[in-house]
Amino acid sequence: MSGAEEDEVLGVPLLELTHTGGPAPASEAQLDDEVAAVLGSRDAGGAAVRGGAMRVAGYVFNALLGALAAAFLFRHLGVKRVGSYVTAMSIAAIVAGLSDLGLTALGVRELAVRDPQGRSKLMSNLLGLRVALTLVGIAGSVAFALLAGYSPVVVAGVALAGAALMFQNVQATLALSLVSRLRLGLLTATDLGRQALTTAATIALVALGFSLLWFIGLAIPVGLLFLALTAWLVRREVPLLPRFDRAEWAVLVRQVLPYSAAVALAVIYFRLSVIFVSLTATATQLGYFATSFRILEVLIVIPGLMVTGVFPIFARAAIHDHERFAYAVSRVFVSSLIVGAWFVLALALGAPLAIHAVGADAFSKAIGVLRIQAFGLGGSFVSAVWSMALLSLRRNRELMFVNLAALIVGSILVVTLASTHGAQGAALGTAITEVGLAVAVPFVLKRTDPHLMPSLWAVPRVALAGGLAASVAFIPGLPAIALVALATIVYAAILLSVRAIPEELLEELRRGRARILARGRTA
Repeated sequence: MSGAEEDEVLGVPLLELTHTGGPAPASEAQLDDEVAAVLGSRDAGGAAVRGGAMRVAGYVFNALLGALAAAFLFRHLGVKRVGSYVTAMSIAAIVAGLSDLGLTALGVRELAVRDPQGRSKLMSNLLGLRVALTLVGIAGSVAFALLAGYSPVVVAGVALAGAALMFQNVQATLALSLVSRLRLGLLTATDLGRQALTTAATIALVALGFSLLWFIGLAIPVGLLFLALTAWLVRREVPLLPRFDRAEWAVLVRQVLPYSAAVALAVIYFRLSVIFVSLTATATQLGYFATSFRILEVLIVIPGLMVTGVFPIFARAAIHDHERFAYAVSRVFVSSLIVGAWFVLALALGAPLAIHAVGADAFSKAIGVLRIQAFGLGGSFVSAVWSMALLSLRRNRELMFVNLAALIVGSILVVTLASTHGAQGAALGTAITEVGLAVAVPFVLKRTDPHLMPSLWAVPRVALAGGLAASVAFIPGLPAIALVALATIVYAAILLSVRAIPEELLEELRRGRARILARGRTA
């Protein structure tokens, strides 16, 4: 794309476009519908950018708080009781995943595109469906724990974790209203509040010497408190009582099943890689791969959180304004590419620091494994954009088939390469799959609509910036943290010099800096 093309899109000056693409239709901005007005406004993209950044920052802070709580809890419980605790919580986590069925993504999409009356009906039925699915999941998990012969403490823990999950699922469903209105700051604040309260209460219970079940049951009052808070926040936006309309449920389930299958395939592929390595490589190689995998497991959530804010805008524009949708996809693709490339750079250079933090010197050979998998993480940032675009276009089946292909190809690559090259071979197989997915899916979008194929003008510029920034690795004697910091500065400077950063993103950074300076002057 030429400089003139970058400064003007479709004859409209760039700074008069919404942050996520295309001029907002005046008719939408005048609608007596808060969601339509928010998602169609010129401030929508800025809110999405800020919200996505807050979601990522909140996730990182929550992870740190969770690690702090675990440090106290695990020392207090000891090895055997930790095993019981993790078992009960893992079974509850499986129920949480199965009871979602992709309803969260479907709910955000439909809340963004329906009229107020349809939105109200949808929320009531989503609440009813989530309650029903969660009840089935709780009953099934307790029955499984009994049949599997777990100890009474584990069975009781599963029941308590299930009760807490009910409150969490209802709260998460109500919180979809905050997402559809781009009120992501409030959503992040509730997440942080819940984790902070859980961490503080856990430390207090440890100090008082409470037993295992108290720590599992702690999630019940915390979940109930934040359910009440979220209900109060959205009380004027959506109904708070569930509706049990089986006909509407059937429609929702039919819509979501292909997407549920797509998500399940992605999750299965990610976990299967560990199993394949365990079957084809030595125990030592499995240990190296598992160490790298554990780090990636934490980071792989970030791409999805980044695009959370733009998903409602995607969903509405996909139906009401294809020109805006195409522009939005293109701009978010460039932003995700830039951030994903930075993660590749930071993780590759900082791999020694990350591995030593979780595994000490004995796991030093996992450094090379993590460096290879860093490229797969970069691909995930781009793939997240394509997944949201396909979901917005209601191309759930295409998304399912794409993920099925990734599962098949990735499994073959991991099995083949792990058997010959151990952990590094398996890492290469996962990286090739993720990058291949990021490259292939745009052509699926193009088949849907030729105008949706994003311009690739930013790819060589980002590659140049990343390559030059990576050259700092040849500076001898610098610790990993210094290499990451220096490479980040070089990377940002080159991106700015070659004009690879979207103007919308720069504008948000300027606004953020101005807000910080203004607060500093008034403090």
